[in-house]
Amino acid sequence: MKPKNKITKVMQQRSTSSSSEYNSLVSELISLDQRIFNHDKKSKSLVDKVFKDKSDDDNIACIIYRGVHPIGYCFIKVIYTAYNNKPIRLLQGIVGSLPGNHGSNLIFPTYLKLCTKFLFDFWRKTYAVGFITNPALYGNVAKFSYRCYPSLTNQDSSSDEAIILYKAVKLWNVIAIKNTNSPYFITEDLQAIDTYNKEPRNQEEAFFFKYNPKFRQGNYLGFCTRFSLFRMLQCITYLGLKRILKSNKGIPSKSIPQGSRNRT
Repeated sequence: MKPKNKITKVMQQRSTSSSSEYNSLVSELISLDQRIFNHDKKSKSLVDKVFKDKSDDDNIACIIYRGVHPIGYCFIKVIYTAYNNKPIRLLQGIVGSLPGNHGSNLIFPTYLKLCTKFLFDFWRKTYAVGFITNPALYGNVAKFSYRCYPSLTNQDSSSDEAIILYKAVKLWNVIAIKNTNSPYFITEDLQAIDTYNKEPRNQEEAFFFKYNPKFRQGNYLGFCTRFSLFRMLQCITYLGLKRILKSNKGIPSKSIPQGSRNRT
């Protein structure tokens, strides 16, 4: 029997062959929440570029459901350009929650997962990645390009995608701090618990672990509510015991006094 609250996605990519399906999905979203298009003027032009651009560039619309209830949406626009005669694909996107009493903490990792889906050949080419945040965050934009991270070309190519997306998460975190009402508030600290090797709890974490094992260290992508008090106490106990055992190894054994030795 399938769970009633299973998370599902309805996704449509706009192209010359599927523009009508894409537009119908956008219309459905507008009917669910008129505020999607009635946001702050600062981000209006940016959002319109993602939602309403009539060109044949790749545009991806997505509605996220919990069971039968729509809980969130994602829009991604793929722009093809070049830098230093190298192909660059710029991703712009917007993500948000729909009205209703539901948890929206699954929307952001779903957005990341959509980004990775359209960066399938990232390790063969270099791309820029851009983010347009939720309208509530006033359209802040974060862009990542080949010029920003030239050192990536000298690293293991299989981890490039994870590294750039991780940098995107870090910058998103800085943006989210500016708006404490944001449901996408993310915390990350690679060095906080450097000895605790946690296992992935979902596909998004498994993706990062697969491409770069060092992301196992700490709470790199956990939402602040996800890291429970019990788990924190577990870590403190583990680190404390490890420190005690380490200090005991450094204590020299006491030598036996000569007078107490048995003489033959």
